[in-house]
Amino acid sequence: MVRMMPQAHSSASKKRRRKNKKKKLALVLAGGGITGAMYEIGALQALDRAFAGQFSVTDFDIIIGLSAGAFVGSLLANGVAPAEMFFALDEQSRHLDALSQWDIYYPNLPELVLKPLSFPLKLLQRGLHDLFHPGEFDIHAYLDSLDEMLPSGLFTNERIEAYLRRTLGRDGRTNDFRRLDRHLYIVATDLDTGQRVIFGEEPHRDVPISKAVQASTALPLLYKPVMINGREFIDGAIRKSLHIDIALERGADLVICINPLVPLYNDWRERMIPLLSGRGHHLSQKGMASIAHQVMRIMVHSRISSGYEKYRHLYPDVDILLIEPRREDREMFFYKTMNYSARVSIARHGYEETLEALLKHFDHFEHYLRRHDIRLSRSIIRSGLMRVKRVPPNSYDEIKRLLYPTTEPTRTVDKLNAALDILEEHLSSPETEKRLA
Repeated sequence: MVRMMPQAHSSASKKRRRKNKKKKLALVLAGGGITGAMYEIGALQALDRAFAGQFSVTDFDIIIGLSAGAFVGSLLANGVAPAEMFFALDEQSRHLDALSQWDIYYPNLPELVLKPLSFPLKLLQRGLHDLFHPGEFDIHAYLDSLDEMLPSGLFTNERIEAYLRRTLGRDGRTNDFRRLDRHLYIVATDLDTGQRVIFGEEPHRDVPISKAVQASTALPLLYKPVMINGREFIDGAIRKSLHIDIALERGADLVICINPLVPLYNDWRERMIPLLSGRGHHLSQKGMASIAHQVMRIMVHSRISSGYEKYRHLYPDVDILLIEPRREDREMFFYKTMNYSARVSIARHGYEETLEALLKHFDHFEHYLRRHDIRLSRSIIRSGLMRVKRVPPNSYDEIKRLLYPTTEPTRTVDKLNAALDILEEHLSSPETEKRLA
């Protein structure tokens, strides 16, 4: 689903807009693990096609990324197109190194091995202390100390950081916030204080982009916290789900947000929950994991909704557009957050869903985007949607060729469709009709 969040523009705000030399356009990319990253890549590719070469998703003035969105945003800010990101995650890119499953799921071996091994020594030291200070003996201290055997995370995302450091350090790209042609902000959370930290602004602008992404993608329990300048950081989506305020406070006139995580609207009167033995009525029949999944998404989405209402009143002259899956989208809901094997299918899903929403709400989107000098092509959206629906779900090679065409004929057809849209609009305008009458 694509939700439009346009603001009510007063005459005064319209005058202020006309005085602006250049409108600032911002893109906010939320989190969602591997599933979220692939959905965002598919949605970005759909937008890129729909813009028909008049505007590209690499042209935004401000890019804000958190969690998985930080990974996508760091590449986008360096001019890497969604197609190249897709092929890198699919280990088939000609221009980027492959990001393998091993890079994403690299075990936190030092803590997994050393913490249990060192625990008996800690017990011995505490036991000797209590032997000579019997008044300080506390059985609860021993029970609580069992937690110290556990690692701070099952995996480490150090290899993700190393991948980005290599990728951003060559072919004209940069790993330095200060050398980018646009503003990139990556959000993380300080584990010890709970504070939000924005990498890309002072005093954190000198932190390498790859290190900031590592901090922002450190999903608690899955990945160990990331140490930067003596502080430990975890996932940037812990405090807020989108951090739209960063773009608004920096003067954005248009903010496009992509959020992959929405709670499922399940009509319990129908049997729509996939089970091993058939289909069920309720999410609880799927077990604790699905309940936790739904609860997490409800919390994320409620923060987005309440945040929007606040910003709508604080910034009445800014247009905010939100792209996200439909609430009834069971396919997207039941993809696990870290599902690496389904990445091609998820990218296709994000692409198709975004095109469908753009076509369904074309007039609204065209109206608000045109205010910021961005045009959509109805012909390209319609033809792209028709092509993707003809491809079987498991035809991976066909899906890849369809979503990410690399041939010149396909680009030429898209440009032709965009030109025909402009011509059709020009011919149907009242001024042209008068001249032709």
